[in-house]
Amino acid sequence: NLEPHILFWLIEAFNHGLAVMIPDYPGFGDSFGQCYIPYVEKGPMVRTTIEYVEAVQAILEKEKYVKKKGLIISGYSLGAYVSLQLARELETNNLYKEMPVELLFTGGSPCDLLQEANLIRTSESMPQPYLFPLALLGYKENGYQQLVMSDYLKEPYASEAAVYLDGQHDDFNHFFTSKTSELFTGGFLGNEGQDEINKILEDNSVKPWKNSCRFIMTHGENDETVYYEQAKSFASAHEKYGGSVSFHKTLGTHTSAGLWFFLNLYTELNKVD
Repeated sequence: NLEPHILFWLIEAFNHGLAVMIPDYPGFGDSFGQCYIPYVEKGPMVRTTIEYVEAVQAILEKEKYVKKKGLIISGYSLGAYVSLQLARELETNNLYKEMPVELLFTGGSPCDLLQEANLIRTSESMPQPYLFPLALLGYKENGYQQLVMSDYLKEPYASEAAVYLDGQHDDFNHFFTSKTSELFTGGFLGNEGQDEINKILEDNSVKPWKNSCRFIMTHGENDETVYYEQAKSFASAHEKYGGSVSFHKTLGTHTSAGLWFFLNLYTELNKVD
């Protein structure tokens, strides 16, 4: 389907002569049914995206396309998470010196996953309650198979999350209650005996780094899906670490703030040579 974000990048590719790469996440596209999306698990998300970029660059070189300065990495929401982790890996790992990042532009970014969980713990409801169960399921189906869903989710959600989040149920959003007290166990909400999941969330959070690229973040001030506070806290921590980021608070919730993200991104792309 020609979705709006794909149309946006097609236009930008034409306007600026860009080679645009829009990868499927693991568990989508050709890999659907062969693996489960490692939703906010940085290792497989970064590895598969780098492999994709390397494959695309090999094709571009074979077809004798002229290489521009560096990569523009951009994404919103989960795309922002992958973009941040990818840019950090490219800029801090000497293996990827041939993949310089020119611009990193993210919006609605999940950065500090543990702070995100703690904000969920203090909230009464969530606008998209399936997302944290999706994160838990992604961990369990990939790098943390020892997780027990019933330690975090009440029934029937602990047992049936995998059924409704299998990629074939359009009614998944209606299955999960929006009330945190009905969705999560008392142990999770009270942060009692949660050392294992807390460490997983901390390990998979975006860590500050001394970036060389131009780095811009936007975030809706009323975003309670990917909380504004944790993104703002990350930007402050990034600056204290020695990095440089331009953080822009915009109007809107997680959904409506996406419009401001693309408007700001469009402006920034016009500055790129």
